Amino acid sequence: MPLAIRCGAAEPNDSHTGSCPQHRAHPSRAPNSWLIGDLAIGDCMNSMRPEPTRTLEIFKGVMSTLASGVAVVTGLDPSSRPCGLTMTSIASYSADPPSVIICVDTSSYSYRGLTQGKYFAVNLLTADQANIADLFASKTEDKFQQCQHVVGSKGLLLIQDALASLICQRSFTATHGDHAVVIGDVIDGTMTDRDPLVHWRRSFHRMTDTRDR
Repeated sequence: MPLAIRCGAAEPNDSHTGSCPQHRAHPSRAPNSWLIGDLAIGDCMNSMRPEPTRTLEIFKGVMSTLASGVAVVTGLDPSSRPCGLTMTSIASYSADPPSVIICVDTSSYSYRGLTQGKYFAVNLLTADQANIADLFASKTEDKFQQCQHVVGSKGLLLIQDALASLICQRSFTATHGDHAVVIGDVIDGTMTDRDPLVHWRRSFHRMTDTRDR
């Protein structure tokens, strides 16, 4: 005998149910819970969800297995003071127009500069610049005084001898959870043939070159 599937969110006069005896409101169930026979799927799914702490541990563990490049993203705060922080959450977003997406922690001291400033720069680091990645991941206030840099386009500070750099004009910003998503349209850039710094399993690594194997 086939099981009747009923939506707990339906109303008696809803056009979805009409006079169909298999689709009717279930007053004892929460809205949007689907019923198969006497089983409330919505309730069942809620009971199967892991605890928030467990979910966070799984999320961090899984994401740590995703090897990625490392960058220092720099900008200018509303007072035109330079700011910057280390990031691995960077990706290409669009080819037309060329654009990238970055994610900025809302608690970072660089948050206002990167989410309100008109421009920002992405400095991809080389395998020899792990110390710079550590520096810009710290709470040190005078970061730029402790690393070599040059003034680039739009007055942005660029990390000297970086693997590559992009100058971007901020075009979109939105906040979700504890981070802001920022999209920037690329207006300039440079690159070298040095080896990249790689972040994997919560530490920095050199990328093993297998091209000659």
